[in-house]
Amino acid sequence: MELERKQTTDSDYELWTMIVDARDLIYDIRERELAEYGITVRQAGILFIVDRLGGNAKLSEIARVSNREPNSITTIVKRMERNGLIKKKRDSQKKNVIRVSLTEKGEKVLPLTSNRRSLHRIFASLSEEEITHMKLYFNKLISKALQELNK
Repeated sequence: MELERKQTTDSDYELWTMIVDARDLIYDIRERELAEYGITVRQAGILFIVDRLGGNAKLSEIARVSNREPNSITTIVKRMERNGLIKKKRDSQKKNVIRVSLTEKGEKVLPLTSNRRSLHRIFASLSEEEITHMKLYFNKLISKALQELNK
């Protein structure tokens, strides 16, 4: 069993707020970048996931891969369908399963979203060694957070 630190200080909270602030700022910058294509970060993520899952994904698969609740995926997918980016249809074998595929418009937008200039500019401020360490640290934090969620 992992030993917990005896002393809890405000440095934990300070680190947490720094992580949240960095995430929010970078997210907003990426949103601005994607707005050029009329798409949000979450929508770009769903296009990517649907494509990665073979272009015909179940809503439950999208939720699992994106680490989101199914109802939040349903809301985003509805908006994407209204915008002509994806189409939904019932599974031919399991009528209670909804499948999502890219439309022609979605297929045209997808490669545009892979242009991540803003992210490259931001992360260029870190050395390769710093990036390697950050990945290690964030993987540890994610692993511990998942353990806490599954208690």
